Amino acid sequence: MRRTVLSTFLFAAILGLGCMGVAVSAKAYGHCEDPNDPQYDPNECEEVSGGNSLDKAIDFTAKSKASTAKFKTAFVLPPRKISDITEFLSLQKRRDEAVLGRLQREADQKPPATKDTGDLASFYFKRATAASHLGRGKQAIQDNRKAADLAIRDYPGSFLARFATHNYALEELLYGNYGKGVKGMEESLSHSTSTGAQLARQIMLAGLYAAGG
Repeated sequence: MRRTVLSTFLFAAILGLGCMGVAVSAKAYGHCEDPNDPQYDPNECEEVSGGNSLDKAIDFTAKSKASTAKFKTAFVLPPRKISDITEFLSLQKRRDEAVLGRLQREADQKPPATKDTGDLASFYFKRATAASHLGRGKQAIQDNRKAADLAIRDYPGSFLARFATHNYALEELLYGNYGKGVKGMEESLSHSTSTGAQLARQIMLAGLYAAGG
């Protein structure tokens, strides 16, 4: 039930943010209604109203026909033979295997022999990302936590501190550790300096609080 409420809230929040456009009042172009208006600008008003020029209409029609012809020429029919399909699937499989191999190598890497906390934090963050893609939840949680602790200690408020705590929180939530996930997201918010980053995490937390009752 908690996951259902959270998913619904986050979907509504994202949809709401996407709809936060800027409305333009119809009065903004009121001066276009009267050619004698001192603010009347033929270029602006004809563009807004669509204009009454026959030349523009003809030009638009010609461009539309040209675009249609170009599309028909560029359009390629899908594969019709079994061999075409199997070749495509084989190519996709090779690509997937290459990506899988790269992720496994990154997730299995050993920490570098360095005392530089910045380098270590970056290493653990990258390894955590690879582990997450492979479904290694426990490793992803541990590596994100290590990256966060190192970045917070020497680079508080940095991009790495913010995103390592953010990813740590998401991994905890993904694997059912609700309390730790909420605390991690609150921690990520405390290291967010920009308005956008703060707003994104506040929305996430609002959904988590609502889901948690």
